[in-house]
Order: sequence, then C-alpha cells, then structure tokens
Amino acid sequence: MRRILIYFLMAAPLAAKEFTLEQAVDSALRQNRDLRAAEIALENSRYGVDAASANFAWAVRPDGQVSASDSTKTTQIGLSAQKNFISGTTISAGPQITSFSGDGIEPQKTALFRVQVEQPLLRRFGELENRENLTRSEHAVLSARRDLELRRNDLVVQVVATHEGLLQLQQKEDYDRQSLQRLEKLYRLTAAREKQGRASRVDSLRADLQRGRAESLLQTTREQLDSSRRNYSDLIGLAPTTDIVAAASARLEIIPPSAETAAAVAWSNRLDYAQVFQDLGDAERGVKIAKRNLLPDVSVIARYDWLGQGKKFGDAINLNDDAWFVGLSAGNSDLLQTGERAAIKQAQVGKSSAELRADSVRFAIERQVQDELSAYRRASQQIAVEERNYALAAGRARLARRLYEMDRGDNFTVSDAEDQLQLAEATVLAARADASIAAYRVLRALGTLLEAPSDLKPLR
Repeated sequence: MRRILIYFLMAAPLAAKEFTLEQAVDSALRQNRDLRAAEIALENSRYGVDAASANFAWAVRPDGQVSASDSTKTTQIGLSAQKNFISGTTISAGPQITSFSGDGIEPQKTALFRVQVEQPLLRRFGELENRENLTRSEHAVLSARRDLELRRNDLVVQVVATHEGLLQLQQKEDYDRQSLQRLEKLYRLTAAREKQGRASRVDSLRADLQRGRAESLLQTTREQLDSSRRNYSDLIGLAPTTDIVAAASARLEIIPPSAETAAAVAWSNRLDYAQVFQDLGDAERGVKIAKRNLLPDVSVIARYDWLGQGKKFGDAINLNDDAWFVGLSAGNSDLLQTGERAAIKQAQVGKSSAELRADSVRFAIERQVQDELSAYRRASQQIAVEERNYALAAGRARLARRLYEMDRGDNFTVSDAEDQLQLAEATVLAARADASIAAYRVLRALGTLLEAPSDLKPLR
C-alpha cells in the first residue's frame, strides 16, 4: 500500500501555472533566450569602444635589437611610452642604451633619453579623422542598444499575440466540449425517436455525423492547445514542457490619435527612424573625411634628446649632453590623389543613399501607422458585431434545441443552428484576440509601447 501511494504521488501531474498577460510579458523580457542573445551582442559592442579608446591611452613598448657581423656586434635596448590625442598630437618619451664593440674597436656605450612631439598640420589635424574609429564604435553601441529595444518591443507584441492565441484556444476548447455534449444529447434523443418511429434514419445519421465532427474538432483543438502552450512556454523563457494556462485580462483600449498626430509621435519615438539618421550622419562625416584626405599629410616634429657616451654604462647614463630638433615631415602620399578622389565620390554616393533611405523610412513609418490605426478601428468595431452575432447564434441554438425536445422542431434546424453557433464562437474569439493585438500594434508603430532612453530616439 505504501509503495502504491508513493508511486501515485510521483506520477501525479503538476498543477498548471497561470500567467496573466502582464506576468508573461515580464517573464519574457527577463528570460527570453533570443533577447538574451541580443544583450550579449550589445555587451560585445561595448568592448569595441574599449578597444577604440585604447588608441588614446598611454602605451608602453619595449624596444631592442641585437645584431652582429664579421667584425662588430651591436646590442640595443630601450623603452618607449607613447600617447595619441584626439587632436592628432602624439607624444612619446623613453630611454635607449646601445652597446657597440668590434675587432680593433674600443667598446662604446651610449645612452639616450628622448622626448618627441608630433603634430599634424593639415590632413590628420583635429577630431574629425582621429576620432573616427571611436565614433564608429560608439555608434555601434547605440545601434546595438536600439536593436535590443526594438527586439523588446517586438517580443511584447509577440507575447500578446501568443497569449491571446492561447486564451482563444482555451475558450475554444471549452466551447467545443460544450458543443460535443449538446450534440451527444441531440444524437441520443434522435436515436431514441428513430426507434419510436418519430425520426428518420437520415436524421439519426446526420446527428451522429455532426457528433463525430464535434469530437474530431475537440481533439484538434486540444492538440493545437498543447502546441500553443509549448510555444508560449519557450517564448517567456520556460521549459517547453511547462503546463501553462493563460489568464484572461481586461482588453487594452486606446484612443486613436489623428493621422497627423500619430505620424508626428512616431517620427519622434521610432528607434528605427533614429537609426537611419545616425547612418546619415555617419555618411556625411565620411564625405568630410574623404575631402580632408585631399590635403597634404604634413606634420611638425619637435624633439629633445639627453645624451651620454662612455666606455662604461655608468659614464653613458650621466646624460651630460643634449640636442634638440624641430622639423617638418611629409607623408608618403600620391601626388595625383587618384584614390582619394575616388573615395570622395564613393562617400558622396553613400550619403545620397542614406538620404534616400531616410526619406523612405519616414514615409514607410507614416503608412504603417495609418495601417495599424485602421486595423485597430476595424477590429474594435468588429467586436460588437461578432458578439451580437454570437448572442443571436446562441439564442437560435437554444430555441432550436428546446423546440426539438418539445417535438415542435426538426433535427435539421437544430443541426444547422449548432453549425452556425460553432462558427459564431470561433469568429467572436478571433475578433476579441484581433482587437487586443491591434491595440499593441498601434503602440508599437508609434514607438510608445515601451519607453526607450532619450539618447536612442530621433534627434531631428
């Protein structure tokens, strides 16, 4: 007896978890696996900023070499510290010690400590070009943040659609079960009347067929319900085997703004619209950099050296001599500038493409907002119509059954009324789900479904 009890406790099914829409959305935003992957991608983009920023941090590098020939040997060791500034200035400093010896040559030790400053004058001067890699990395982070926010908004709409779909199937299962019970009762009554000679064999077969269709429909609905529960569990970050029940909640209702107001709201909040302006800014900056590259690559270099020399290292590191140097340096540039001119044309084409895309996205957003508003109005109006039709179909079915039970109606009328009731049940459930989803789609199109950080929104 004890073993049987233990087995029963182990085999007993776990209670289903009931989720309201708010709980499901919260769970999805915290645990959805695809959203987590986007968060990891964002974290990776932040490391790109660190890598780009490292170009403006102090860098310390060892410097040394050993060389030998038939008659001489040279050993050189040193250390160099260098820092690049956003303005283009480069400062470097460091010591260097050299040992030289050879056949018939008195060994010599030299020491040098050099401080050098290099400042570009034309092409590489200023933040525009020198900060470009860091700017691109920072913009990549902004793009990744926008992508994450857009995924969050899409996920909310997807959760709403899945929740409403699951709720619809749950209610449909209840309707189908009630329908099967009614048709089972109708079949038994018709079969009994056939035996009494008060109903034909055709009536009995029709009732039996309708009962079989209802049984098949209920089985199909239950299979769809199981599949929907697995998808729902996976969407909100739970194991697919979790038994879930969607709890009904009040339908979201909004006051649709005018088309002009809605478009203005969307242009001020849509993150994909902000992204196209960021891309346009990158393209405009690329044109400026390409034009700057036509300037000569000229830099002024100033350095100061402390020098020492002697037979011993101790004599050399006294650094009892000094020297300074100021000069101009010209980079190894193509005087014909063929590549630079081609780069300008390429950058200008990229800018034109970005401008065209900005206009396209602007008009696409306006169309989408109007479409979603129309869909919401249509869905909201359809609910009242379908609920009225459902009430009429339910009343007709009740009346037809009652008349048939009182032997004042026929089997065909009852069967037809049940068919119409099943159709009305499915239609009203779909209308309720569509209206709820449409409201969230409007907010998604307006960019106000989830509040995004202000630095990610359009600035123009």
